[in-house]
Amino acid sequence: MSIKILLFLGALFAALSFAAETSEKVIVLQRQSATIVNKDCEKTKTCDLKQVSFTVEDYGDGAYLGTKFIAGYETETVGDLENYLFVQFIRGCVFTTAENTKTGAIETRFDGARRLFGEFQLFVHKDWDIDVNNTNGSGPAYYTNLPDANKLAQTFAQQAESYRPPKSLRHFFYMWNDKKDAQELSTNLPGSNNTSFFGLGRPQKPRLFIDDVPSRTSLFAGSEELLLARNVSLEFKTCLYRTGDVPTGVTAGETLGNPVNCIPWRSSFVFNHALKQFESLAEISPACTAAPDPKAYDLGQGYPVVPYFPPSR
Repeated sequence: MSIKILLFLGALFAALSFAAETSEKVIVLQRQSATIVNKDCEKTKTCDLKQVSFTVEDYGDGAYLGTKFIAGYETETVGDLENYLFVQFIRGCVFTTAENTKTGAIETRFDGARRLFGEFQLFVHKDWDIDVNNTNGSGPAYYTNLPDANKLAQTFAQQAESYRPPKSLRHFFYMWNDKKDAQELSTNLPGSNNTSFFGLGRPQKPRLFIDDVPSRTSLFAGSEELLLARNVSLEFKTCLYRTGDVPTGVTAGETLGNPVNCIPWRSSFVFNHALKQFESLAEISPACTAAPDPKAYDLGQGYPVVPYFPPSR
């Protein structure tokens, strides 16, 4: 079943169809924001955590459709910030549908790959997986890269005697902005809008945030008779844990303990070839279920192909 959210108007679809060569103004199609106050903190022993906030935006820029996610947390003091870490979970897939415009034949191609726990695989998650690219000592913590954090910390320590790295380098690339919280940020690039990395300096206000921009859609002509659509059907759970509950050695397939809070969100843009429009599905596309097991599939075989599943089924 699909929820046909009005993702874009005809003008935006026309821009998608013709793959506009110039950059278009970004249009926010829908936006959801919330703040979750940490109540009953005695039960979870997290009374140094005040709240968790997030923003999810679906957007179009004339050539693509995509989703932008920002999550942040606020503690009682700046010193409490390193007591918490985000871990993200993912399920669903990214795939291409190819339509022969002359014959009407359509097929589904799983022609995308991603790195998961250091190994490349099809961009398919049949069940919930911890969303971690590399195994570099960070464990399942999201938004971390210990090798790069170590190098930068050493470089800054050499350049400035006053430099003080985070106690936990897993927080190095978490971001802060003393003027805006996670609900107010419309852009989150360090160096712009007073946003900086935690590893480069401490905020005055005790709050940190992370962001994610999953794969985006595209629609283009593969040849004179071939219409290709890049489809995204992904669900996420971004969960905040106490840092001490996030190990450094978790491997693919393992589970974690109880989080303090989880934020469910999605990025869903699946092309309906009959209606010639992208739709947002209420559930993961059946194409993801039909895909081969990504952990067993040899990428050297080329991309697998399965039948087309109309999104309105």
